[in-house]
Amino acid sequence: MIVKNNWKYKRVINRLLSYLSAIPWLLRVITFGIYIVRYLLRKMTPPKADNRGGIILNTAFNLLYVGNPKVASSTMKRLFLNDIPGSEFFLDASYNTYIKRDERSEDMFHFSFVRDPIERIYSCWKDKISTKQRAADIFIITRFKGLYPNMPFDDFVDWLCSEEGSDDYADRHWISQAKLYESDASSNTKLHLYPLNEIQAVIHMLMDKRGLTVPVSMNANQMRTSQRELASISDTTCDKIKKRYANDFALLSDIKEQSAH
Repeated sequence: MIVKNNWKYKRVINRLLSYLSAIPWLLRVITFGIYIVRYLLRKMTPPKADNRGGIILNTAFNLLYVGNPKVASSTMKRLFLNDIPGSEFFLDASYNTYIKRDERSEDMFHFSFVRDPIERIYSCWKDKISTKQRAADIFIITRFKGLYPNMPFDDFVDWLCSEEGSDDYADRHWISQAKLYESDASSNTKLHLYPLNEIQAVIHMLMDKRGLTVPVSMNANQMRTSQRELASISDTTCDKIKKRYANDFALLSDIKEQSAH
């Protein structure tokens, strides 16, 4: 199975509405109208939290990768499905649910990556909310009250700190990473988490042990966030992200401390 870059951005509605970016007020009106329709179809209930980051399983090489959106998940998907024979991809599966229903997972090496929360949320905004580089994801935006295409980053962070943006209702792309990795299964398995900046070393270690070749262009992220962009984020906004994602900062700190030893 071959996975191509950016397959999810070929949705017709996103492409069509992208032409309205030059008329922001009209785009907001249409987006709000779609939100109202979806809200009524849900019988006026808030969206459910989505912690389904996806699972990739490879029994031949004893690997189970836990997807973490905006944390090299597309890169890992391409690596497994294009370069590691026999990989199975379960898109709509949370880690907690999957390991309880598939006994094969007990003997696998479970692993994933954790990204600096400020970088992850900026990447999420750039990819799903902003229209500066490509169409905003209308399917995601219209699930939530208060979101709209090309919403300023500072406003998006304020929204994330509100009840509507909390983990109780969050989309998988901005839910806390700690939530994605939660598990209440009675299992002897252990999830090995690594800082995202160690992805090259970790992949080479796992592939070398299994006699596999790492492709030359493993990381082909076209929406990479630059240090210049991160430096433009105000201290006030950074402080809000640190408070909203306190558990993720703690998780990343623990991982770095463990790897140092």
